[in-house]
Amino acid sequence: MIGQQVIVTSFTSEQFTDFMKMIVRSEVRSELASYVPAAPKVVALPDFPSKRQTKEALGVTNMTLTNWSKPTKERPALLIPFKIGSRIRYRREDVLALLNDPKRLSAIQNKVSE
Repeated sequence: MIGQQVIVTSFTSEQFTDFMKMIVRSEVRSELASYVPAAPKVVALPDFPSKRQTKEALGVTNMTLTNWSKPTKERPALLIPFKIGSRIRYRREDVLALLNDPKRLSAIQNKVSE
């Protein structure tokens, strides 16, 4: 420990708690002062996006899209796929509704990871 000083002192648990609260408050204040909210996602999707376009817009895998397309005991299907010819498509409004509701997405992803 060359060039460093170590100061040993004693605190009561209350003094230590107050000191830590003071440090955290000042750090939180500085973080909040410099906080800039994230810009909303702007996604250019066609009226009926493909499976690839949908998974890229939502940032999920094929398996997740498949799981979200099936109803469960806890919830109805989140995305209802349909076929145009031999291709699977989704409704743009359904995809954007999921994108614009981050609480719903995070709750769903938390349940899936459990």
